[in-house]
Amino acid sequence: MEDCEISLKSTCEEVANFFVKKFKIDTKLKDCLIKEGISGDVLLDLVKYKNYFGFKPATWNQIKKFLERNKDLFKSKIVYENISIKDEKEIKIFFENYIGFKGNINDINNEKSILELKEEDMKNLGLNLGQRIRLLKFIIDKTFKITITKNSSTDETLNYVKNVLKISQESIDNMVNDINVLVDYLFELTLEDVEDLLKDKYI
Repeated sequence: MEDCEISLKSTCEEVANFFVKKFKIDTKLKDCLIKEGISGDVLLDLVKYKNYFGFKPATWNQIKKFLERNKDLFKSKIVYENISIKDEKEIKIFFENYIGFKGNINDINNEKSILELKEEDMKNLGLNLGQRIRLLKFIIDKTFKITITKNSSTDETLNYVKNVLKISQESIDNMVNDINVLVDYLFELTLEDVEDLLKDKYI
């Protein structure tokens, strides 16, 4: 790990200024990073949004290598599945303190309505990219928490995959040839893998 001037707690302004200094990005890209709220806690997710910002290929490769070398500095310590939202007051606190959004959320009155939000809904609310990334992590942590173990039966595994992850039988057949290795496959999934599986639904 190299010496780094930014960390998990860095603001989007600090991240953008660092990118100017280290990667020589132009003013347009700097302003875009700030506008889209790319702070230290969502910086690792930047690798999924290459086309969103339009980095030059050489610059993008430098950024990817930098994030890979320093990924431990930017891993979020928030476990969203442990966050409890019981009423409208807690919804407001959640959006302000965890998502960093202080706009109008009058149409959201319970946790279920948050979990049903899609990417377009988040944009319509006025959430920038950084805020949408945090909210997507919350939705995934809450909705797709692993509830099976490597000792789960075949029926338990299939029930989880079909009814919790909402993966079709056809997709299951395409992912694995032998149902007996499905649990091992699931436990190797990263957050990015799960997001890819849910791309049509959320992103």
